[in-house]
Amino acid sequence: SYNIETRKANHRNATETITVEEGQEKVITLKEPTPIVGSLFINSTPLDADVTISGKQRGKTPLNVESLLIGTYNVEISKSGYTTEKLTIDIREGETTERDITLKRAVVKQESAQDEEVFVTPEVPAEFPGGMKGLNKWMSENIRYPEAARERGSQGKTFVKFIVDTDGSIQNIQVIKSSGDADLDKEAKRLVATMPRWTPGKMSGKIVRTSFTMPVNFKLVPAVKNTSVNNGSSAANNLNAYEAVDLGLSVKWATCNVGANAPHELGGRYAWGETEEKSDYSRWGTYKWNKNLRGRTFYMSKYCTYSSFGYVDNKTALEPADDVASVKWGDAWRMPTFDELKELCSECNWTRTTQNGVDGYKVTGPNGKSIFLPDGLYWSKSLMPNSNTAAYDLNVKFQACYNEVRYKGFFVRPVRER
Repeated sequence: SYNIETRKANHRNATETITVEEGQEKVITLKEPTPIVGSLFINSTPLDADVTISGKQRGKTPLNVESLLIGTYNVEISKSGYTTEKLTIDIREGETTERDITLKRAVVKQESAQDEEVFVTPEVPAEFPGGMKGLNKWMSENIRYPEAARERGSQGKTFVKFIVDTDGSIQNIQVIKSSGDADLDKEAKRLVATMPRWTPGKMSGKIVRTSFTMPVNFKLVPAVKNTSVNNGSSAANNLNAYEAVDLGLSVKWATCNVGANAPHELGGRYAWGETEEKSDYSRWGTYKWNKNLRGRTFYMSKYCTYSSFGYVDNKTALEPADDVASVKWGDAWRMPTFDELKELCSECNWTRTTQNGVDGYKVTGPNGKSIFLPDGLYWSKSLMPNSNTAAYDLNVKFQACYNEVRYKGFFVRPVRER
């Protein structure tokens, strides 16, 4: 008899006893050693930081890694605009090792014409009176659509860069990305120049000059066919006001995005569960359903199933009042569910194409009918169940579904029931 043992680092040895008779030839299959594992949970402030474990990218915070072999790991947590945190973490058998990391903001500065420091990411950002909500309201009330551009049918986004001076005044206004129409760009600069004084940014308690970039969106509102029905309801409630295509799937898909006038246009960008556009989709501070409670960066006040993420209401799908497709197009329309996005990916034929100079895919259903989807990220109405700070989305370029933090601004392609 012989005892045969298989060994592997961080595994339990596997032992077998075999008996070989004289003259006998025996072939055996050795058992695999059993992994000895633990778990690792990493959270960060701010969220959505990249986590690298021993040189391998593992995801974004909050991140839960199960069945991780015991041992010592080098972990890096990084996010653009913040310094990278490096940790050495020991994983023990049967235990969950938790780390909650606060990333330090990286100070990025540039020199102005007056050789004074202009901070891109100060510790305390400059702020418009009333915050982002106040800025969006002020812009919508003060923008003037140039008549010449309106007659040409011109629309688009002009990205404007400017400096908020130490007295809150707006200086050094520049167009860094044109809308493609000189009249729209001119109006964007005028609009920014007439803004009231901001609250200036601060660095180490000192008031500083701050560089700021924001888009000015110019969008024509099209005349919609069938603008009324027999009962007098508006076009937003009329099923025929927007076209839906039956692809042979569980729902019908709209031919264009919310806020778009044609299939090739991207339309509006919206945070998950918000129904109006805004200029900042980069942080929790601008997100409607985040409440800065208990000294935390995030605390979800709606759509939450775990108390570690916020107030638990066990809602996992957007209600009609928070579904931008329902709000903008009427009750007959809604955002697709995660399952409906997956169905679109798996059951349709995706053909790379260009429409009116816009890259995207012709998505052909089982019945041969098709829609055009421009490249971009598209929200579902479905919350990610085990990480309530995220919701499911579709990446058209990769024809796959992922999840992203809820404050990000994505496009929406509505659906309606068959």
